[in-house]
Amino acid sequence: MVAKMLSERPDVRKVLLIDAPISTFDLNNKVNLNKQLTQERTVYIKTYEKKLGKLDTEKLVYDVFVYKPGAYYVDIPVAGRKPLINDYGKFLNSIFDREGIKSAECTFWFYPKNYLAEELIDYFEPKSVVVDVVDDHRAWPNVSEGEIAKLTEHYSSLLKKAHLAFANCQSVYDSMSKYTNCLKLVPNGCDKNPEVIEYSAGFMTDIRGHNGP
Repeated sequence: MVAKMLSERPDVRKVLLIDAPISTFDLNNKVNLNKQLTQERTVYIKTYEKKLGKLDTEKLVYDVFVYKPGAYYVDIPVAGRKPLINDYGKFLNSIFDREGIKSAECTFWFYPKNYLAEELIDYFEPKSVVVDVVDDHRAWPNVSEGEIAKLTEHYSSLLKKAHLAFANCQSVYDSMSKYTNCLKLVPNGCDKNPEVIEYSAGFMTDIRGHNGP
């Protein structure tokens, strides 16, 4: 919705929305999940629609870096694998060239967690950086102490690079405000005219029978 609204502004030439890099293995796992109460199959379908340009408009363009499993590592070197940032940076450069985008004239808008974000900022040197924090992933269930420490460093270092930052609720604002003085609280919203999705009978049965919150 943020990308859609930005693309409708007359002072914005183009919005390029890049999903997080994902392997074909992880994509195939999404479509193979035999569970009703997930959005995984939709993510699988939308990823390929974005990759094939099916959702592009004149001012809003999508893409995603889909790669072979076992080819890359993100931060901890793995024997026989290349650093993801190298080929991902080349991929982004090719998309920028295709769309006539100059990074030095752009705003880069990030949704952490994105462990490549800091390196991408240093490499491309965009005109400005916006960080839109819609989750504190440290509060999710089953997050290890090591991952919490990694996330804390990520939030801190990325928000220090932000010219503007948003939090979507008070608890996220409270947890992120210590890392930046440019954080704004913008509560969640919704589309007044959402796309209507037809669900299977099994999905609706699961919804009606759900006992949790």
